Amino acid sequence: MAAQTYMLAPDVVVLEREPGMVQCGMDATRVGVLEAHPQLAGVLNRLRIPLTRQTIENLIARTGLSPAAARSLVEDLISYNILWPEPRLQRIAVLGNSVLADELRDALMSDHFQPRTPLHTESAADYIDNVAGYLPIVAVDMLGGAVKWAQALQRSKATWLPVSMLDARGIIGPVRVNGAGPCPMCAHLHRIDADAQWHEVAQRADAAVRPGDPVVRTAVVMHAVVTIRRLLGRPSPPGAPTARPLAGELKEIDLYGMVQHRFVLEHPRCPYCSG
Repeated sequence: MAAQTYMLAPDVVVLEREPGMVQCGMDATRVGVLEAHPQLAGVLNRLRIPLTRQTIENLIARTGLSPAAARSLVEDLISYNILWPEPRLQRIAVLGNSVLADELRDALMSDHFQPRTPLHTESAADYIDNVAGYLPIVAVDMLGGAVKWAQALQRSKATWLPVSMLDARGIIGPVRVNGAGPCPMCAHLHRIDADAQWHEVAQRADAAVRPGDPVVRTAVVMHAVVTIRRLLGRPSPPGAPTARPLAGELKEIDLYGMVQHRFVLEHPRCPYCSG
């Protein structure tokens, strides 16, 4: 098996802060500041192509550090997400045939993901059975299909991430992680608690033509891609949260208001989860 390779995180530039000090990024309140020879900044800034850890350690040692110190520094650079592992293709299941679903698939493919779409011969239950346990499932604009997908997920350990447009807002979540957390019916019932006519509204909206605002849609796609990165354990930029999404986590993207982050519980009346 080929050795793991690393490269400088895409948004990081290493700068000499003052004589004998370098910082890995512009915002010193979020990024690492370390004592080092000024040549180190030049070495790290050249790491835009993937190199093995041993090669990086050897390059750093040429700035005057001992091999042990170079090894320790590389460990820290990886731990603080200043050096990222070279991205490798990851598979993910994506449901949906809306414009949002198509744009999300395109964005994922350009970000080293390989989306897996249901085959024409697969029912909802078959699809879940075939991918659950080894592929997270992203369900795009599926607000009207709560019953079908809740039934399919009932005895599954699948990881399930809904991504939907709700008027001019994007709703990412609630996340179901390895079978834990609210199912699609739980989310549906919570919305019915807020609006008694939600079931009928969701069904009719599914059948309606909604062109949507491409600016809002693009923002939702990008937020979804970052959530999927976190879900699959990819590194975050230095100083950014690194934890994977938790069961029930939901994010509401409102470009005309504010991003809201909250948790949704299993619904006490859900026939698929309450027992």
